Amino acid sequence: MKKIVALLLAVLMVFGLAACGTPANNTPANNGNEAKELGFPKVVEVYIPQAEGSMVDQSGRIMVDFWRKQFPDVKFNINNSTGNGNDHGTLVAKAQDANDLSVIMFHGAGAIIQYYSGDWDYNLADTKYFKAACGNIGQEQPSGAVTMISADETRFDSIETLVEYIKAHPGEIRVSYTTGTPHEVRIKLILNYFGVKTTDVQWVPGKAADIRVWVQGHTNTDVAIVTETNGAADVSGGKVKGILNSVTSRALYTKDLEPLNPVPIVPEIKGVKAEDAEHLVCAWPMTMYVPASVPDELCVWLGEQCAKIRDDADFMARVKGLGSTNTYQIFTFEEINKINQEADKQIKEVFDSFK
Repeated sequence: MKKIVALLLAVLMVFGLAACGTPANNTPANNGNEAKELGFPKVVEVYIPQAEGSMVDQSGRIMVDFWRKQFPDVKFNINNSTGNGNDHGTLVAKAQDANDLSVIMFHGAGAIIQYYSGDWDYNLADTKYFKAACGNIGQEQPSGAVTMISADETRFDSIETLVEYIKAHPGEIRVSYTTGTPHEVRIKLILNYFGVKTTDVQWVPGKAADIRVWVQGHTNTDVAIVTETNGAADVSGGKVKGILNSVTSRALYTKDLEPLNPVPIVPEIKGVKAEDAEHLVCAWPMTMYVPASVPDELCVWLGEQCAKIRDDADFMARVKGLGSTNTYQIFTFEEINKINQEADKQIKEVFDSFK
């Protein structure tokens, strides 16, 4: 009789533990059904696959500071990469036992380019390894990529005449971009849209600072594509001319971008169909990625918490302090994942067409 009672007590203890959400190995239960109640774990490793001071780093740190204010009992450790970020991408891709929010990475969907360029081992759009959880701080319209030529260039003076010249003189024109960035896809996407073949161009990738010097001095390159901020500064210097800014509207230009007012934008380029303009500017937002093992419910919860930054005047002032048209970009879990997959398709098509 004592054995039967003892056995019943043991069974009741097991059920009691299960009811409390604690399995026999004493590891807290962490399934998708309970994700909304879990929130952040006690320690969160935040990965920023760029150096300190970069825009990804600055915007990521603002969000992390906001989390610290909202969740003072949680420890958020920020980790920066000193290389091209592949180490962080690999770490997150392999963290498939992390079914909570203990591992979060800030990056842009444009970084999918790094996979197709051969700089990353894992594709951010590969759902076996990553989930795009929600949006992050970024610009209201895509950060522009300014296509520039030297001020003393006489062979062409616009995207349209550049395309004509390349087709008439295949293999002569040198085009420069910073490899592994959205700029690489933007210039190739535009030229490919107008029927330029990969072998018609000499591609000269390089560092951003070098590319700017090259085009200003008309050495090593004939055409360069740089960031919107750098483009505005260089156009102001008078040594270069902008022939395209890869945005759909100049209505959001801030004061520092006013020098780009005379530069044509994508919808103004002759031959660009209105329905193709958004596609050609590569509208890929800043994103928070998590390992694929994280439940969807937690991704939705994270998005809900991040959206609250829009109601905090102090933090939004910090966001605006980043310059240009920066704000917090609200996308649902479904929306950000759709954007991520569409970006992957677009980037792959560009790389396949220029092989």
